[in-house]
Amino acid sequence: MTMSHHELTHLLKDCSIALQVPVLLLNHKRKLTFQFPDSFRQPPDFMKKSFYPFLEISRKSPNTLEKFSDEFGQSIFLYSMKIGHEEPVDIVFGPFLHKEIGKKEIDGFVKAEPDYKGKAERLLNYYDQLPVLNPVQMLSMERILIRILSGKQEGHHPRKHSPIQKVYEHYLRNEAAPNNNYQLQERFIHLFKMGGAEALDVYREWRKQLFSSTSHSNALRLEKNQLIRLIGELNQLCLEGGAQLEEVMSLSGFFMNYLETKKTKEELHELEENVIQSFMSRLQRAQEEPVYSPLVERSKRYIFQNLSDPLSLQEIAAAMNVHPNYLSGIFKKETGISISQFINMERVKEAKEMLSISDFTLLDISMKLGFNSQSYFTRVFKKIEGIGPNEFRKKHHIMEE
Repeated sequence: MTMSHHELTHLLKDCSIALQVPVLLLNHKRKLTFQFPDSFRQPPDFMKKSFYPFLEISRKSPNTLEKFSDEFGQSIFLYSMKIGHEEPVDIVFGPFLHKEIGKKEIDGFVKAEPDYKGKAERLLNYYDQLPVLNPVQMLSMERILIRILSGKQEGHHPRKHSPIQKVYEHYLRNEAAPNNNYQLQERFIHLFKMGGAEALDVYREWRKQLFSSTSHSNALRLEKNQLIRLIGELNQLCLEGGAQLEEVMSLSGFFMNYLETKKTKEELHELEENVIQSFMSRLQRAQEEPVYSPLVERSKRYIFQNLSDPLSLQEIAAAMNVHPNYLSGIFKKETGISISQFINMERVKEAKEMLSISDFTLLDISMKLGFNSQSYFTRVFKKIEGIGPNEFRKKHHIMEE
């Protein structure tokens, strides 16, 4: 893939936002020259060295995406390439985790290190920032990266570009050019962070200017790509504002999949505005929520990650490596509700989103959210919301029939 350093770092930033993983760029001397997000905390030196052998392997197979995992439970995707005639560079997508890393595992990592207690606390904070990806998410991430990175290779004949690749190149060219919509974009972001209702009006104007001169044969695809980028940016703003990673990722994944079902610009614009309102409400809620202890935060994170599966207090306590009675007591003391109530409330929040913007049946929604039957889902929903899911849908469904 041939591009300038500026284009590469711009692309890596977009990858980080869309895929919700850290992205690092190392020069030929393994010196870090770029990372996104800037707030990403680096691991201690003894952990950094675990990836050095993988860099050597990757450089022997340039322009090839490879996945590696180390003894600390971390995984990365590595891609080595040249920028023009410069020395080779290494792109690191990650680190990310396959499962939660708790205190027990961390104590095992650092027990032989000097000042291991201080290192254990710093390491716990380091792991808390890493995304946990399931096998399906990792496979999707790999496919996306291969598609993005598999442009024209050094020493190879150019390959016929797919429509998606052409759209992406068009996006890159526009992004590199001066953008006279910058002020509208900045105003929209400011209003979004403030929770201002005018954010929607400003976004409509921004979107109108973005596509005012679009004569592309697949204009709907371009608008869908813009919506994907918007979801990534709102995702990042919510995370920076303190929203739960798993909750925001779940919302992003749902919207990114659902937008592909839209067949007209009108449908897409309607969904677009719902996207903005949904993320805005997540950000506002995050800013209003109190700060909980690490145990309660990790328990909530585990619940968000497994919301579609059967969940029990015993299972969650085992994952947290604490006694169920202790977890139950501390959770209720800090949140004011039991773990089972919290699970049902979060499932109902997701159900309300689906009832409002999708045409999934009640059975589909109950299965997707881990309820053991449609009738049980209906009872729980009515107890929390005061009305049944069908009645809620009639009042709040916003999409076209």
